[in-house]
Amino acid sequence: MNHNAKLLELSRSINGLNRACSNEMLKGEGIHFGQPPIFHALLDHDEQSQCDIAANIGVSRASVGVSLRRMEKSGIVKRMINQKDSRYNLVSLTDKGREMAQRSDEIMLSLSDAKLKGFSEEEAATLINMLERVEKNLKDLHEENLRKVGKVAADLEEEE
Repeated sequence: MNHNAKLLELSRSINGLNRACSNEMLKGEGIHFGQPPIFHALLDHDEQSQCDIAANIGVSRASVGVSLRRMEKSGIVKRMINQKDSRYNLVSLTDKGREMAQRSDEIMLSLSDAKLKGFSEEEAATLINMLERVEKNLKDLHEENLRKVGKVAADLEEEE
């Protein structure tokens, strides 16, 4: 098996196992799999719009909207009118949400600990360095794709 095929196989397996383990660990705390990235975004910067949260975590506004409705119903987040621009609401964590966000971070860190079990400090540092390089490559590809989509959209507008 060549490197690309093996990387594809490992990526699929790791992504699936990460999701399964995350789900199992979070369920006991009443946290849904899609909530930790939202928690993290709101802990980094409280009072964000749904659109900003979606952009920050790299998912669609619709996906964030579904999670936010569930979180609001559970008393985890609250929405308030943006005083500067009443066309959209701002989302903020409640006290309950802040506690859940902290617990979510603890759970995710314990999952990271489990991923590095049996690795020496040097091996862990090497892995992290390599993953940072993979992340950069993917970010570059993402930016390139966004430019292409923007160019296609601009070309279509010119044709009309």
